[in-house]
Amino acid sequence: MSRVYKISTRTGKTRWYVCVTYRGQRYREVGGDTKQAALKRLRELETRLEKTGKVVEKKVPFDFLCDEYLRWTQINLAPQTRRERVIAVWQAISMSVAWRPIKR
Repeated sequence: MSRVYKISTRTGKTRWYVCVTYRGQRYREVGGDTKQAALKRLRELETRLEKTGKVVEKKVPFDFLCDEYLRWTQINLAPQTRRERVIAVWQAISMSVAWRPIKR
């Protein structure tokens, strides 16, 4: 079951939302500023649901994103900027490792 509906914001702007229910799970998101945009987004979600059986795409691990970014910096950034970004990324990785819950 799926539908589109509109809600007015505090500023008076109208937003169209998409609501999809699959196996008892409800998924909602902003579809756009017009009904046509929301219907297009609804068709995209229904197509993805038919192909994969999932509405939401799988999350990508943070470490993987950091590695991809560091590879991109090798090609696209100057050496000094690259060094600064590498330091920032490794600090972020060390913080994310420190805050991970312990699996028991």
